[in-house]
Formats: sequence, C-alpha cells, structure tokens
Amino acid sequence: PYHRSSFGPMGPTEMPASRGASEIVPTEFASVANVDCVVGDWGVWGECTATCGEGVRVRNRPVTVYPSGEGAPCPALNQTETCGNFACPVDCKLSEFGPWGECSVSCGVGERQRMRRIEAPTKAGGRPCPCESALIEISSCELPDCPTDCVVTGWSEWSACSATCGTGQKHKTRMIRQKELNGGRTCPAESELFDAIECNEKDCPIDCKMSEWQPWTPCDAECGEGTRSRRREVTVEPTAGGKKCG
Repeated sequence: PYHRSSFGPMGPTEMPASRGASEIVPTEFASVANVDCVVGDWGVWGECTATCGEGVRVRNRPVTVYPSGEGAPCPALNQTETCGNFACPVDCKLSEFGPWGECSVSCGVGERQRMRRIEAPTKAGGRPCPCESALIEISSCELPDCPTDCVVTGWSEWSACSATCGTGQKHKTRMIRQKELNGGRTCPAESELFDAIECNEKDCPIDCKMSEWQPWTPCDAECGEGTRSRRREVTVEPTAGGKKCG
C-alpha cells in the first residue's frame, strides 16, 4: 500500500503501489538525497596503438559513487591522447631507370648509359640508398665500323746514283702501311709511291780517239833515199782526265 524506492546503479527507482489502496509514504523515504557522482583516480595509460609514427592510448577511471537525485553527473571516465613520438623507418625509394642515352661514339664500339634517381631518401633507420655509382647503368653500343684512311710511310732517303760518272738515276720510295677501309681516304696510285731523278755528279773521262791511218804519200825522191808520210786525225779530244792523244 505504499511506494518503495530502491537505488539502482544510476539512482532511485519508484515501485508502483497496490491498486485501490491509499498511498502511505514512510518518513524515511519521503525524499531522495541529492548525491554527486564521485570517481576514482585515473588508471595507467594503455599501450599505444602504433609502434612508430602517431597512435593513441587510453586510460580509465572508475565510478566510486553514482549520482542520485539532482546530484552532479559523472565526468568523463576515459581519456585519450596521441602517442608514438618517433618516426617510422622509411626505406630508400628509387625511380625506374630512364631511357638509354646516345652512344659515346659515332661509329664503331662505344658506351651508353641510363640513370635513375632517389625519389625518397632513407629515414629513421630504413633501408639505405645505394651509392651514386648504382644510380647509373652502363652498356656497350656498337655502330657501323668507322672509316679508316689510307696510311702511307714517309719518303725514304734518295738512293745512290746508278752511275759513278756521267748521267745516272737515283730514286726514293714510300710504302702503304694501312689500306683504306669503310670509305676512308684512298691510297695513292702505285706510280706515286716511287720518285726518280737524273744524277750527274761528274763527267766520265773520255780518252782521245783517232781515225785510221791514211795511205802513205809518194816518196819525195825519184832515186836514192827519200821520205814519205801518212797521217791520221783526232776524232775525239780527251776530256775529264781521259787518255791523251799521242
């Protein structure tokens, strides 16, 4: 025949009275006391949600007295803060190799290279970047053979004269050391590898030359002892120390 009040976890609750009975409220339950919420101390922080970089952690505190009536409600029972104040390791990141560059030569065998770059440097102990030489890749390249010019030796010294006196000839030569290849400068003709000139250091000695004897002349006496003569002519005078006429 009266209302009963009980305190649940969040405050008092009213129990319904029996139907048809008069309402009697005992004096000890005539009013509900206003009780403020009371909470305990914060607990320890939980583990961070991240092992590196930025995460969060949470701590809680318990309710020691639940509020009732018009008492102050409970404040926040959990607290969150950021955690993880050191950077995560970041590995070095490299770009793909670019296209091959031009060959280092215009003909024959040369080299070409291609490069890549560092897109993201190493951080916080991540995998390090390679040395600078690893950012360059070198490959051989082969183009059509280069033209090779003809190579000719220099002229030799003049040879000795072919005659010790009078008119002779002396010559000098040169040789082909490398024939032309692949459209290089052509070699000279065979006739251009030989040169000759006349040489005449001194005249040769020429001996005197005489004609045959002419017939004898008639005797200059008709009787007794007389004389007669015959003669011959010099056809070549001696020169350059040749044998004299006589």
